[in-house]
Amino acid sequence: MSTIAFGHDIIIPDAGHIGPATTPLSIQIEADGTCALKKDTYWAGASSGLPYGSCYGNHIGWSQANAVQNTWYNISDADMADGSLNLFTHDGNGKLTATKAGTYLINYQICFEDDVVNDHIETGIEIDGSGSADNAGIGHSENKFASEEEHLSSTAILTLTAGQTIEIAIRTTDAGTPTITVQGLNITVVMVGG
Repeated sequence: MSTIAFGHDIIIPDAGHIGPATTPLSIQIEADGTCALKKDTYWAGASSGLPYGSCYGNHIGWSQANAVQNTWYNISDADMADGSLNLFTHDGNGKLTATKAGTYLINYQICFEDDVVNDHIETGIEIDGSGSADNAGIGHSENKFASEEEHLSSTAILTLTAGQTIEIAIRTTDAGTPTITVQGLNITVVMVGG
């Protein structure tokens, strides 16, 4: 067994065993537990590395008629397709499920229409079908013309437990009952911490 002093480099050969190596991985571990990689790192093979997931719908026709003020509606459409999935699952309708607990960077982009002029629309990330979007990922838009395509995107860093789901929700915050239609939706999630 070897003893390694804190603050010193650990050299691991690129072949994964002790012996001569042409491109070693250099790691420095400090007394406080931090670890610094001094070379490039990557994961080889499926189901390895950081958990990530994505799904998209480029030509979906999701619609909510008579949307009630301040009520969140989940965008769920069978035309949503799997993107890249590693330690995430997709239900085929726009809901992603984490299989590992951690802190995740979540990004979404949405293309929608509202048939009422000057209507304020919000979009957000809903966790576990809670009926409410997390405040960290809410996007805002106010349309100037009825039934004209609007685009929103937002990003948030949220903590998920294993088995929790994320999906995108939309609402109007103004009085009235517009019809909101979503033509496109892309969601990307990647773990950034434990």
